[in-house]
Amino acid sequence: MASKIKVDQIEGAGGTTVTVPSGQTLDVSSATVTLPNGAVSAAKLNADVISGQTELTSSPADTDELLVSDAGVLKRIDYSLIKGGGLQSVQVFTSSGTYTRPSGITKAKVIVTGGGGGGGGGNNNYNHGGGGGAGGTAIKFITSGLGSTETVTIGGAGSAGGGGQTGGAGQTSSFGSHCTGTGGSGGPGGQGNPSGAGGQGTGGDINIVGGRGAAAGGGANSNDETSGGNGGASFWGGGGSAANHSGGQNTSGTAGEAFGSGGGGGDDNNGSQTSGGAGMSGVVFVEEY
Repeated sequence: MASKIKVDQIEGAGGTTVTVPSGQTLDVSSATVTLPNGAVSAAKLNADVISGQTELTSSPADTDELLVSDAGVLKRIDYSLIKGGGLQSVQVFTSSGTYTRPSGITKAKVIVTGGGGGGGGGNNNYNHGGGGGAGGTAIKFITSGLGSTETVTIGGAGSAGGGGQTGGAGQTSSFGSHCTGTGGSGGPGGQGNPSGAGGQGTGGDINIVGGRGAAAGGGANSNDETSGGNGGASFWGGGGSAANHSGGQNTSGTAGEAFGSGGGGGDDNNGSQTSGGAGMSGVVFVEEY
C-alpha cells in the first residue's frame, strides 16, 4: 500500500520552486489547485502546457468550443455564438432558381431588380422610337423570417420593338414573398407617344422606380427629325443607346447594358425603319450575414 503525506503547504527548501523529478508525476486530479496570477505564461501555453491540445489550422466550425474568461471564471463557448456578424458570403441570381441559406446565416440583404423594357421601333416619315423603361428595384434587409430556401424569380427582358412597334415590357423579379421589382414598360414606336415608364420596387426597406426611357420623336421630313430615345437607367447602370442614321445607313437601337435597364429606340430614314434594342433582364443579389 502506498504511503500518504498530508500537509497544508509545500515549500521549496532553497526558494519558492518545488520541482518534481524527471519521470515522476504529481497527481492532483482529486484536488483543487489554485494558481497565482501570472503563474502560466503565454510561452507555456504555446508549448502545449495543456495536455492534448492541437493546433487550429483552418477557420473554426460553428460547433468548435473556445475557452473564454467570464469575470475570472474560465468557460467553454461555441464559436457560433461569438463569430463575426459582418458580411459572410454573397449569392447572385441572373436566372430563376432556389436560394439556399448556408449554415450559420441568419440575416440577408437582398437587392431585387425587374427586367428592362425593349425600345420602340422607328416609324415612317423620320420618326424615332422611344427608349424602354428600366425595371424597378427593392432593397430589403431581412432580419427575421429568412427561410432555409426561398424561391427566386428573375424578370426577363422586354423584346425589341420592330418598325413602328412598341417594345416588349420587362418582367417581374422577386425574392420569396419578401420583395419584388416589376419590369419596365416598352418604348413606343414613333412620334407622338410617351416614353417607356420604369418599373416599381415593392416590399423593400427602400423601393426605387426604374428610370424612364427617353421619349420618341420625329416629324414629317428629314428637316425636323430628332434622335431616338435612349433606354432608361436601372439601379445598376445605363440603358441602351438610341438608333441613328448617317450617310444613308440606319442603325438599330442597342440593348440595355446594365441589369434591368431599358433598350434604346429605333430609327426611320425616309421610310427605312430599324428596330429598337431589347431590354436587359433583372437580377437578385443576396448579401448573407
